[in-house]
Amino acid sequence: MIDKPETPKKVPETKPPVKKPPHIWMMEDTIGPPIATIESLFLYDWQPSGSISVPGFLPKWAPRKLPIILQADSSDQKPKPNTMYFPRNSLEPAFEALSIMNPAIDILANSKSLVKLLHFSSSRELQPFAMSLDMIN
Repeated sequence: MIDKPETPKKVPETKPPVKKPPHIWMMEDTIGPPIATIESLFLYDWQPSGSISVPGFLPKWAPRKLPIILQADSSDQKPKPNTMYFPRNSLEPAFEALSIMNPAIDILANSKSLVKLLHFSSSRELQPFAMSLDMIN
């Protein structure tokens, strides 16, 4: 009987471990619905005349590559159209667009105000807070 020489076993190539970029921690816990499932309550665009057109159009989504390096602030700040055309009530264009696109919506609040209200009502936080409400029409 002839002994066959053993064929050497192939050792899998080992690749160096992939290093995670230092900013990846920002994305690790990100969960949520795909962007296609988000519904807009209202959209408006500013016209050169200072009026708004309803509905407006969302800008095309263009994800940026991470990390994003922010430039230093310049002293030249353009006034925002909402405060430029509506200095006393910068949210007026948003409510006007909302009343046209979704007239059935009665209350609009930011998430921070709602979280504070829920914490207060559940006795989790007993710190006083204020929530300004304006009745329109």
